[in-house]
Amino acid sequence: MAPRASGGLVAAAGTDFLNLTETGGRSLIATPVTADDGVRRRMNDAKCDPRGRLLAGTMAYDLTEGAGSLYRLDPDGTVVTLLDSVTISNGLGWSPDGRLLYFADSPTRRVDVFDYDIAAGTLSGRRPFAGFGEGESRTASPWTPRAGSGSRSGARAKCARSPRRASRTPSWRSRPPTSPVAPSRDLTSTSW
Repeated sequence: MAPRASGGLVAAAGTDFLNLTETGGRSLIATPVTADDGVRRRMNDAKCDPRGRLLAGTMAYDLTEGAGSLYRLDPDGTVVTLLDSVTISNGLGWSPDGRLLYFADSPTRRVDVFDYDIAAGTLSGRRPFAGFGEGESRTASPWTPRAGSGSRSGARAKCARSPRRASRTPSWRSRPPTSPVAPSRDLTSTSW
């Protein structure tokens, strides 16, 4: 969910991109085209890029490997597929200059980084950025060095963790989860 310049919010919910109004109304903006393969999918994580386009990832309800995608919703309502063969799209973050996109597909236990063309909103040059071994916390939203912004939270975590700004190497401290819109007992992604 993200605020719209024209008022209200844009949301990636269920299988759709929606416009939510201040009065509780909602209207369909667009529905990404997905494979007609019988797999039920849903939106899982979304963030706005530096130009205000909403990137949203999907996953299968039954966790079918590779059934998800990463989409870009442009201001005119056009939906563009940026990445296919995603299992659990679960983290997006940009470098301070917006030229790198960090992305987590949870089952890979890795955060990848892409070159991000800010003007076009396109990806290239995928490569691993950070990995997490068996039993370690999975990253839901990668920490990026933007004055301590970004986040990290474990799969089905009960708390959010934020980087301590005083350290060059991120160390993590627990914070209780809070959300004015949609409280959840299983926190999977945060940002600040």
